[in-house]
Amino acid sequence: MIIDVRDGAEFETRHIRGSHHVPLHPLKELTEEFAAQMASRVVLVCQSGRRAEEARKNLDAAGLTGARVLTGGVASYAAAGGDIVTGRFAILVPCIAVYVAVRALVG
Repeated sequence: MIIDVRDGAEFETRHIRGSHHVPLHPLKELTEEFAAQMASRVVLVCQSGRRAEEARKNLDAAGLTGARVLTGGVASYAAAGGDIVTGRFAILVPCIAVYVAVRALVG
């Protein structure tokens, strides 16, 4: 499973096909719950790797030790010919909607 931890506008502009959008901030708030529901094969992605690495450390501390960070982020994946979805710039989703989406992912 690929989890994109960038903000809503970044995700809507360009993301890896099939990835799930869980912004870093809500993920931080639900790290333990999220880690408990995820399989060990999780790849975290952001623009450069910094936010994905922060998310990985949080998940690791919560017991999901198999999470990995995609080196180079979305840009490197696209440059290597990966399947990217491009869209228009979107207005950020209000925080409550993001929370609902995260809750739906973790059950």
